[in-house]
Amino acid sequence: MVAMRLLTDCAVAVVAALILASTVFAQSIPEFQLGFRALAEQVPQVVGSPVEDEHWGERGDSLQGTTRGLMVWRKADNWTVFTDGSRTWVNGPVGVQQRRNDERFSWEAAEQGTRLVAEGSPLRSALASPPYEGSKSGQVGLPARLTIPAIGVDAEFEFVGLTPAGAMEAPKDPDKVAWYLAGPRPGAPGNAAVAGHVDWGGKVRPFWRLSELKPGDTIEVIAGDGTYRFAVQWSRWYDANESLLGDVFGSSSVPEITLITCGGEFDRQTRQYLSRMVVRAVLDSDGTIP
Repeated sequence: MVAMRLLTDCAVAVVAALILASTVFAQSIPEFQLGFRALAEQVPQVVGSPVEDEHWGERGDSLQGTTRGLMVWRKADNWTVFTDGSRTWVNGPVGVQQRRNDERFSWEAAEQGTRLVAEGSPLRSALASPPYEGSKSGQVGLPARLTIPAIGVDAEFEFVGLTPAGAMEAPKDPDKVAWYLAGPRPGAPGNAAVAGHVDWGGKVRPFWRLSELKPGDTIEVIAGDGTYRFAVQWSRWYDANESLLGDVFGSSSVPEITLITCGGEFDRQTRQYLSRMVVRAVLDSDGTIP
């Protein structure tokens, strides 16, 4: 039974609301080029610094993650835009203009390739938190590593968005865990979603023992401005077809983190697990470690 489980490839599927392309931390120092550089030079405090190299998305758009959001060159109308998860800056025909993500200027294409907000999604208000202006240290803290001492987890983060079907993307590197790019930064008020594999390619992966976590266990997010320590509140199994909107992705006024993976019985026909393991944790009262 265990041997069969190890031979499976686990795909993490979580319903959410924004559609962004998945990204990974670059190995070299990334830079803005061409249109991305032009937009960043006009609104540098809005855009922040690049955290990865420019790359192509599934819909033919060019993408680049930053410390404050996502740069997008849109194939549909040839405009360069930046989004922080709730607002968008478009470098259009009259210069840079700002709007909400659910709005459109009259000169923008109706179909914009990588959509910055899933139109009509009931999760938009729950997941699209206001832009995070900084941590206790006054700097924006991007997540770098996740450690969970109780189950031996020590994994790097990737930044991800949603698949075209509206599911949270799994990390492309099975030994890493995925931080939902449009959610809050570490330590900021809101519910940050983190997805990981339980197994892949015949090997156990970071969230293999996630179901063993108990209330009070420590989860640490190591970020650019310090380490954020969270305490587990609860862990629950969900059916893979069950809606996770309220219990898992509901909005929060305090810093929280939700870890998600798959597990339970494995369906050999669909090659997917039939359950999801969800763990919720809240930031300790003295949870920031410089």
